[in-house]
Amino acid sequence: MEVEGQVLYVYRCPTCGHRGEVHFADDSHDAASHTCASCGGQVSLEWDGGVTFDVVPKS
Repeated sequence: MEVEGQVLYVYRCPTCGHRGEVHFADDSHDAASHTCASCGGQVSLEWDGGVTFDVVPKS
């Protein structure tokens, strides 16, 4: 899922259980460390790619 051209990443905090999401401009942050928005603990980001479609226009 992209919001205004940004890639969605999700996480679940092992410390407090908070499920959060962040957006970045590209898809190179999978498994990167980030800070939980709820408790400040360290979390690991997971790319939420969802479904993507390659569309070929008809001639």
